[in-house]
Amino acid sequence: MPARAETIRAADGPFITGGAFYIARDKGYFKKLGLDIDTRQFADGALAVPSLVSGELDVTFMTAAASLFNSVAKGAPLTVILDRGNNRPGYAYTVLNVTQKLADQGVKSLADVGKLKGKRVAVNALGSINHFNAALALIKAGLDRSRTCNG
Repeated sequence: MPARAETIRAADGPFITGGAFYIARDKGYFKKLGLDIDTRQFADGALAVPSLVSGELDVTFMTAAASLFNSVAKGAPLTVILDRGNNRPGYAYTVLNVTQKLADQGVKSLADVGKLKGKRVAVNALGSINHFNAALALIKAGLDRSRTCNG
């Protein structure tokens, strides 16, 4: 009789950097190692922190967000072991999405972010790396982020 697989409760957000995890899971590589991966989806890794702290999750592929650092500072038993993103020039970790209308008006790169002046800009998790990177883009464009960004 085969040994019972160990269940790992994992969470992830909709990030392209998670591709290798999903390929390995879907091809059965974890099962070959005796691991059953129970995956939960979150709109942003920052939203998984409460589930991780409460013990509902074993591992999460979260963004480096204020909720993570605040939880650790308050004594949450969390450890960061890997980083699968980067913020090097020429590489993207965060993407900004715009409407087709804005794209047609020329908003297609960081150099075009200044064209968002007077527009509303939103992020899905305040204090997340996505919030930070969106704020950096607005600062580089010379826009006052307190008037164009939630938070």
